[in-house]
Amino acid sequence: MRERGVEPPAPPALPPAEGSEGANEVPELPAVEITPVIAPIAAQIGGILCTNGVFTRQRAVMTIDRAGRLVEMSAKRFRTYVEDHLITYRARYDQAGTMQRRAETIGVDMAATILESDQFLRKQRELSRTATVRQPVKRKDGRIELLPEGYDAESGTYTVPGGVEFALDMPLDAARSVLRDVLAELPLNDRKPDGTSRNEAAIIALMLSVFAAPLIGLTTRRLNAMLSSNSVGSGKTLIGQMIVIPTYGSCDLQPVPETEENWRKILDTETLAGSPVIFFDDIEGFFKSQILNAYLTAPTWSGRRMHSQSKFTVPKLATVILTGNNLEVSQDVSRRFLHVKMLVDEANPQERTIKREIDDAWLASPEKRALLLAAMWAIVREWDAAGRPRGKRVVRGYEEWCRTYAAMSEWAGFGDALEPLPVEDSGNTELADMLALIERLLAQAQVQDDLDRPAGITPAAGGWEVTFQHIVDSAVAVNSFTWALRGREKDDHFILDASGNSRFGKILSGFGGKKFRLDGGRVVEWDTPGKKRGKHYLLKLL
Repeated sequence: MRERGVEPPAPPALPPAEGSEGANEVPELPAVEITPVIAPIAAQIGGILCTNGVFTRQRAVMTIDRAGRLVEMSAKRFRTYVEDHLITYRARYDQAGTMQRRAETIGVDMAATILESDQFLRKQRELSRTATVRQPVKRKDGRIELLPEGYDAESGTYTVPGGVEFALDMPLDAARSVLRDVLAELPLNDRKPDGTSRNEAAIIALMLSVFAAPLIGLTTRRLNAMLSSNSVGSGKTLIGQMIVIPTYGSCDLQPVPETEENWRKILDTETLAGSPVIFFDDIEGFFKSQILNAYLTAPTWSGRRMHSQSKFTVPKLATVILTGNNLEVSQDVSRRFLHVKMLVDEANPQERTIKREIDDAWLASPEKRALLLAAMWAIVREWDAAGRPRGKRVVRGYEEWCRTYAAMSEWAGFGDALEPLPVEDSGNTELADMLALIERLLAQAQVQDDLDRPAGITPAAGGWEVTFQHIVDSAVAVNSFTWALRGREKDDHFILDASGNSRFGKILSGFGGKKFRLDGGRVVEWDTPGKKRGKHYLLKLL
C-alpha cells in the first residue's frame, strides 16, 4: 500500500507526436494526483499554471490570445488547457499493493471548482492590461520607460513577446514629419498661419493616449474620441483606425447597440476583457445613452460575467471612439469626448483628390507600424526629457489626461488639442440648440414697444418671465431640440404629448442657473425657479 505522506513517482512524460523533431528531448511534465480533496489539487495546479500563461483579473481566470486579447477561462476549456502543462492522474493499486498511475482528465465540476478556489487564485498573477508592443509606462519613482516583453509585475501589464520593434532614437523633427505626413490627406481644414491645427493636435493626442496608456493611472478618467464630418467618405473611420492600429495592429468596429440592455452587455464584456478601445462606427442622427454616459464617468466598472451570476468590479481602461456624419450628442456625453470635426468641400466625396491611399491594411503593415510607433515614442521621450511641460488648458475632470497627452501634442508643435470648437461644430447639439433658443427669446423680449412683445413673455424682476408653451413654440420656430419635441400642431401652437413634455422640461431644467455668452459679448442667465407645476422660466440679461 502507498505510505502516508510519500509522493508517488512522477508519471512518464507525454510522448511526442510521431515523427516530430526532438522526440527524445521532451521534458517530463509535472504530475498532479486526482484525489477526493480538491484544495491541494487546486494549489498544485495553480502553482504550475502561474508561470504558464494563466492570469487573474478580479478573480476571473484569463489567458491571452495571439492578438493580445484577454480570454476568460471556462471550466470545459480548463480541462484540456491544463494537459498542455501537467498530467493529472489517479492512483490505482493492484492486489499486490503496487501503485499504477492512470492519466485522467479532470471533470467539469472539479475544473469549475478549481477556477473559483482561493487556493488556485492566490497563486496567479493579477493582470491589469495587455500590450502587443512595448508601451511607455510611468514607474512608481516617476521614471518613464518602455515596458519589457512578458509580464511586468509593477504595472500588471503583459506585453506579448515578438511584437513590432521600432526605433528608439528617432529625432523629434522626424517624428513630427512622419505623423503630419500620415494625416496630410485628411480634410481637417483648420490649419493656422503658424502651421498648427487644432484637429491635427487632437488626433495626435488621441494616438498618444492609446500608445502611452500606462503613463496615467488605471482609474484615471480618459477623454474619448468623437470623430464627425459633414459628409460621407471623409475619413472618420480611418482616423479611428489611426488612433488604434499602430499600437494594437488591428481595430474592431461595431455598430451602436439598439437598447440600453445591449449597451450593458457590450460594456461588461469589453471591460472584463481589458479592451483598450471600444469603437462604435457610423452613428446616425442624435446620440444619447445613459449607460454609456455612466461608463464614461466611472473610474471603475461593475458588471456581470457572461453566462454567470457572479459580478466583477475592475478599472475601466477603454477609450471609447464614436464616428458619424454631423454627429450630435447630448451635453453630458459631449464633455467627455475630444471632438475632431472634418469638413469636406466636394459635394461628391469621390471627386476628392487623394495622392496616397491609406487604409487599415496600410496602417497594420509592420513597416508602417514601426514608423508610427517610433514617432510617438520620440514625442514621449523628448517631452519627458524637456521636463514634461504642461499645455495651455485642461478639461475639468480630465486634468491628468490633458496634462499628459494633450500637453505632449501641443509641446511637439501640433497645436492646442483642447481649443474649444465653435458651438455649431462641437457636436453638443443641446448647447447649440439652447443658444439658438435663447437668442430668439431675448430678441422677442427686447422689443422697443411693449405691445410688440409676444404674450408668452412678460417683464419680471431683473428680466422676463417666459411661459413653457411659448418656449416650445420658439424652439419649433428655430428648429431647436427637434429630436425631443414630440407632439402636434394645434391652433398656431405646437402641443407636446406627455413624453415630450417630460423630456423637454428636463432639458430646460438642466440649464437652470446657467449663463450663456451670446454674440457681441452679451451674457444671459437662464433660470428655472419653482418645482413641478409651480416652476417658471426666467430670462435675465446680465
